[in-house]
Amino acid sequence: MGAIASRIGIAVALAAFLALVFVGREGAQATAFDPVIAASVTDPTPGGVSDIDLQLSIPAPDYNFDAIITFIPAGFHIAADADVPDGALAGRLNAQSTLGLFNNGCNTALPVTFDLLEASTDTNSTIPLYSGGADYNGDGVVENVKRYPDFLTRLTPGLQPIQRLYGQQLVAGVPTYINFVIFQPGAAIPRVPALDPSLGYPTMVFLNDPASPTLQSNINDFCTPLGTDLVDFGTSRDNPSTAANEAGSQLLRNPDAAGQYSFVSFIRSQWDSEGDGIENKLDPCPYSADPNWDPRAFSPAADADGNGIPSSCDAAGQVGTDVDGDGFSNRLDNCPFISNPVDTDGDMDGIGDACDHFPEDPTDGGTAQREVACLPATVQIGAGGPAASPPVCPTGDDLPVPLALSAAPQSATLARGTVNSLYASVFDPLAQTGMAAVTVNFQVSGANQASGSCLTDNYGSCVFNYAGANLGDDAILVTATANGQDLTANATARWVNPPPNDNFADAATIDGLPFTGAAQTAASSSEANEPHDCVFLDSTVWFKFVPAQDEFLRIEAGDVDVYAFVGLLEGTLLGNLQTIGCAYSIPAYGYDAPTAASEPLNEAYVFASVQAGHTYFIQVAGGPQFFDSGGSVPLTVKQGQRGDIDCDNTVDAVDVLNFLRAEAGLSAAVTCFRAGDFDCSGSIDTTDLLDVLKIANAMPVNAPPCNVRFNSED
Repeated sequence: MGAIASRIGIAVALAAFLALVFVGREGAQATAFDPVIAASVTDPTPGGVSDIDLQLSIPAPDYNFDAIITFIPAGFHIAADADVPDGALAGRLNAQSTLGLFNNGCNTALPVTFDLLEASTDTNSTIPLYSGGADYNGDGVVENVKRYPDFLTRLTPGLQPIQRLYGQQLVAGVPTYINFVIFQPGAAIPRVPALDPSLGYPTMVFLNDPASPTLQSNINDFCTPLGTDLVDFGTSRDNPSTAANEAGSQLLRNPDAAGQYSFVSFIRSQWDSEGDGIENKLDPCPYSADPNWDPRAFSPAADADGNGIPSSCDAAGQVGTDVDGDGFSNRLDNCPFISNPVDTDGDMDGIGDACDHFPEDPTDGGTAQREVACLPATVQIGAGGPAASPPVCPTGDDLPVPLALSAAPQSATLARGTVNSLYASVFDPLAQTGMAAVTVNFQVSGANQASGSCLTDNYGSCVFNYAGANLGDDAILVTATANGQDLTANATARWVNPPPNDNFADAATIDGLPFTGAAQTAASSSEANEPHDCVFLDSTVWFKFVPAQDEFLRIEAGDVDVYAFVGLLEGTLLGNLQTIGCAYSIPAYGYDAPTAASEPLNEAYVFASVQAGHTYFIQVAGGPQFFDSGGSVPLTVKQGQRGDIDCDNTVDAVDVLNFLRAEAGLSAAVTCFRAGDFDCSGSIDTTDLLDVLKIANAMPVNAPPCNVRFNSED
């Protein structure tokens, strides 16, 4: 299924004036494409907070749509994302879709309803769409609501949405995701012509990730007839899945002045390469006309063996629902005769790259066609006022998807006298491939001036190296030109002296507990015989601790934004250290850390018994980037509580409950459960549970102290 770029819609008793302003075609032969839209508001009072109702229908056997942009008139007021809590119920979409299932004709009518939630527009906090359909921290809101799906940053790079609505649903057993995204008037949206700001706020809808490879699915086709009904709430409603009450936030408000206002929809059909009236996405034979084949039904005259491929390109008469054996059924497969387990479609014309005569040209050298319509649906606000102006419909060439130039590390802290290796990448976000043979230029200013260039390889990457002889900051300008686009990226570098506790012999002394500080890993290094069974990065620093009494030690390193690696070792010489405890943590990516009173899930925890007078060392590495430890790692060392399952530094009924769940083989909110391994068996069992019950009831525990080598959970 392709990109749907629209607020596709609903109406209940619509009283709207509907007029067809523009219908045209791109290509040669014309085929039916007669979408119908309508619009209304539930309260037409000027300045009123009103629901907006929209409706779209496309009859059969018309082409289905490939792209829709619906414009909310500029006079309407749209709340910014920050003004409405994420997860608030903001609308509802009812769709009457027509699907092809299990390699059968596209004739299964299926009603689908999506509840639409107000969702984040923070383009700096992204998540892969197909990883974000779950609620990782149990707050009732899936991750695709709390984070911005990363494919949107590829298809609309550099654009900041005003508002986004998100919904998901199982359709014929297939997880299906929908994003409604509203941009500023006149936004430069790739893959459509330039938009006149007078049209209002362009609103796009994306069904799944239209630029991703084909996914295995029970659904092989999506076709007309199609009817969609949407209501956009003027005021948010409560999301019953959450503990909070999100109702009452204003989402939409009518124009302040009376008059007519037009909701304009710019709609394009899907591509048809040979002009037989069957769009490529429904046509297993996109380069041969099939006048006797009906993709909506079984057509024995055109498909005698019933395998879902018309005889015009199935000359061999191959049988079976997957003739090329690549796991995609014939009707789902965008290259049914070429085994291609990753069915990519770079130009998004419905033909897979492996069999596309023009894989980077959706017009197939100018022979393909599609239909275009520009439709206004006019509503009356208040009494009287000016009539709606004729819309300035989008025309001309589509805007290209901007190529992406990146430089990594974007921000680095390095030891003076070393080399900064800057990796540049030129990437096509639509094709999701690197651009080869592109010259990338570097200009360094600041403490260390340098310049140079590199040529990208087949993966679109290259590297530029320069040395930092001077302390201070550098600003790095990275430029390139590709496909007629001038590209720019920026990076910075800070050159410092190594931290004083870089080497084992210079370990910083921890004089007493609790200790709270930062492990300054910037510009640190690794010694020749340094142990790396816990901390395998080269950028390490050292801390030294000699306890005055026997203690159960708790070490925490990292936070939600930092990679952290920490090891606890005992000994006096670098070559004879004994590892006692190891832990690591990674930044919160794809899930949220707990927001309860307990400490963050993604810290690294080490728990171990230590003895008075013995010498212990803490080895730390990490930072904001995995391979570049140019930063610092928060570090805390304090007395711990054995049996503290949820890491809140107390042993209570919550820990007992989690012990019971762990013993029963159930999931638990366990973050540092090794602290509960009283008898050093390497697991939590009934013996440990008894000791926790004693602690929770203020009874003495006789379990001996023990050291657990790998005792962290992240």
